Amino acid sequence: MRPQIIHPLPNGLTFNVVDVETANHDRAICQIGVVQVVSGSIRGEWSTLVNPEADFDPYHVDTHGIGEEKIRDAPILPDIWDDLRNLVDDHVLISHSSYDRDALSKAAYRYDMNRLSVRWYDSVTIARNAWPKMPGKHSLKNLADQLGIQFDHHDALEDARAAAIVVLKAYGQA
Repeated sequence: MRPQIIHPLPNGLTFNVVDVETANHDRAICQIGVVQVVSGSIRGEWSTLVNPEADFDPYHVDTHGIGEEKIRDAPILPDIWDDLRNLVDDHVLISHSSYDRDALSKAAYRYDMNRLSVRWYDSVTIARNAWPKMPGKHSLKNLADQLGIQFDHHDALEDARAAAIVVLKAYGQA
């Protein structure tokens, strides 16, 4: 499927993609995945489980398979926040929708941490601009199916990687 021409990203095709998995409807983060893209190539990946210090909703556990037993020894978000900021601050950061951005913003507020200093973009919007007539929705799963991207959906690192490939394909780079 050939993309339409879309507006370029600042810094060319150098950006990060983030995805989070959450424990409940309050968007308490239980996993973060980041994929780093430099000049159109995936150059780095980072992922961690996170103890959300919150209850797990069975719906969310059924969706991603992360429950209390998996995060028992995981760090809390303030313990890894600087690691995340070192990866993404002062860069373009892409999430597949506002869900991840909102969860990270809510977490920063909850723990009284500085928000990420990034320029946010949304891979859903990029995909809609690149493939406005794509059959079905522009969900990550449908995009992956339509574009031939294989991934383990609802794993933060896998979702971040799939979203990075969607963006690269939208810009004709993958």
